Amino acid sequence: AEAGRPREAVAFLEPYARNVAPDLDVLTALGVAQARTGRREEALATFARARELDPSNARVLVNAGTVHLMAGDRARARQAFEAALDLDEGVARAHNSLGVIAAGEGRLPEAIARWQKAAALDPGDYQTLFNLGTTLRRMGRAFGLSPS
Repeated sequence: AEAGRPREAVAFLEPYARNVAPDLDVLTALGVAQARTGRREEALATFARARELDPSNARVLVNAGTVHLMAGDRARARQAFEAALDLDEGVARAHNSLGVIAAGEGRLPEAIARWQKAAALDPGDYQTLFNLGTTLRRMGRAFGLSPS
């Protein structure tokens, strides 16, 4: 899926996911591949199954939230990202995605704060840095990780 061949990834991973006790990473990779092929409901079902295996895994919630966000369902996406942060406040992708939602709803100060938090947690995440930098530039503010 990461190599841009999600259909092949689905075909490869599905047999392993059918095991009675599949590996969490297999389910996560399958859910991502399903989402990338437009199989949203199947992806969400796969992530729900992964959650059953490991309810403490915040990454699974972030992936489900991403599927909801891609489908335009901000409410369900927000719920998933916030649930991920309830499990682990240090999940940069959840903060970044909540920033995307806030920006899309016109709440730019909240978006900036989320992106600053995400950038502090994962300074190498160029998507977060892009979101933060372009928003600050549009607002006429200098780029930085602390409020000006």
